[in-house]
Amino acid sequence: KKTNSKNQNSVLEKKVLCCEEFSLSSSTDSSSLSSSQSLGPLSSNCEGLEVSILSNSSDKNDKVDGNSRSRRRGRRVRSRKYYKETNDETGVPCNIRESIIALDCEMVGVGPSGLRSAVARVTLVDYNNRILLDTFVRVAEEVTDYRTFVSGVHESDLKSEEALSLDECRQKVERLLRGKILVGHGLKCDLQSLGLCHPWHDVRDTAKYEPYMKVVDRMGSKRGQVARKLKELVAEKIGREIQKPGQSHSPYEDAVAALDLYKLDSRKWEMVMQYKMRRTMEIQGVLDTEKHAAFNENASHFSQRMVAVGAC
Repeated sequence: KKTNSKNQNSVLEKKVLCCEEFSLSSSTDSSSLSSSQSLGPLSSNCEGLEVSILSNSSDKNDKVDGNSRSRRRGRRVRSRKYYKETNDETGVPCNIRESIIALDCEMVGVGPSGLRSAVARVTLVDYNNRILLDTFVRVAEEVTDYRTFVSGVHESDLKSEEALSLDECRQKVERLLRGKILVGHGLKCDLQSLGLCHPWHDVRDTAKYEPYMKVVDRMGSKRGQVARKLKELVAEKIGREIQKPGQSHSPYEDAVAALDLYKLDSRKWEMVMQYKMRRTMEIQGVLDTEKHAAFNENASHFSQRMVAVGAC
């Protein structure tokens, strides 16, 4: 057995030496190829060993790459699953979709020359573009300008039986908006015309969202931002034409357009709102603690004064 193992070791050494000589001779001089042909099976065996070693190493690399790919693929699948659960086509999280409502109002002119605006039509749309409320509103004052070319409102619409009074419309809108996120364009005017207010942290106004505003140069070196028209924003961001020339505005179309603008950048928008709410809570907490400390300090001074008066 010992002699056989020694013989095998010597044969392996000879094979390795032959392979080294063959590689040196092939690299230095092409004429030595004739002498290397006498090696015959030794060179082929060595090449086989090299090929097997390379194949084994490549298999290992493939296995490692496969494992890493599978791990990466697993992470990717989880992220897609998470994205599907939370965002499904848009960046709007699933937990707030049911609480999103878009609002748009059409106005008519009242007063001298119809310069003041009064609400004449109200439309509410949910996240899936379904109409929650679409009604005309009877105007208590005399309408001096129906603005039909823009609002699409006629005198017969406001005098119809289906039209609601302002109080009835306000109650319905208030009930639908309670605890909801309100989306729209120029919501300040719409809410004022309805006589309503909504929590600032639940308002998503595309006219006041900074990425959708236009940067302008003001006096000096100051730069400011102004609201852009809904028509321009929808054409630029979504590539859709609304409020076509020669046609009156559709409150449903405008509400859906504002909702689509919100969906387009909702993830970033919600992150900004969460930051603002967190900062507001922190500031209010600091102010509350300062007020509490000032109250305690005043109370201690008052008690000391009372003690001093009693001692006197």
